[in-house]
Amino acid sequence: MEANPELCRKIKTKFHQFIDNQDLILINKCIAGSGNEGLMTFYIHKYDSVLSTLEKPLKHLSDYEIIFVESITYKEILENYGCPDCLKVDIEGYDKVILNDVVNTGKLPNYISFENCGIETLKKMLDLDYYQSFNIVSFYNFEKIYKANEKIYPVPLDQTILSPWLSKKDILNVYLRMPESWFDIHMTTEKKVTSDPDMNYYFNNISLQLALKRIIPHPVKSYLKKILGFKK
Repeated sequence: MEANPELCRKIKTKFHQFIDNQDLILINKCIAGSGNEGLMTFYIHKYDSVLSTLEKPLKHLSDYEIIFVESITYKEILENYGCPDCLKVDIEGYDKVILNDVVNTGKLPNYISFENCGIETLKKMLDLDYYQSFNIVSFYNFEKIYKANEKIYPVPLDQTILSPWLSKKDILNVYLRMPESWFDIHMTTEKKVTSDPDMNYYFNNISLQLALKRIIPHPVKSYLKKILGFKK
């Protein structure tokens, strides 16, 4: 599922063999919450595609291009393709809406991953008593934790995470102690709790690049990206 037409074109080129063999189905739509079917306003970030969003940006709106994209709901995906074994949700502020739909359908994947969208959402997922093992990966050190980062490995996704798998009690404890709120949460139906929490997995790496990004005013960064033709 990809809402950005430009990224769809790149995916078709990079993974054409999988698409041709029907091992990969690429849908150029945005996933929307129930009751929001039809064309949706989509904000494409001009310089960093991962920041594109269905939610109107609260700041730096000039960094975005506005388009309209056809939508599809989680219920429609179930009807057309069946319940997924693995579901990855990371849609810049819209995660909570989709997770609510997932829960309300009662059709839960065996493995789910989503970007942190608050303690209430986490508790709602835990209260399902469906998932048995849990993991957190901070975006500030994900390159060390995701063993298969930007590569294709013939192994299940959860086997590429180096941080320990936690119990329901421990995931709440780690969540409340996280130094930053920017992280992924992983859940699986498999019983694979590996060890007690170790907060060393979640602390920020010292990054000169990140420090510079925070110091330089945003208008200056946008201007430099524009004149340099920066895009990712």
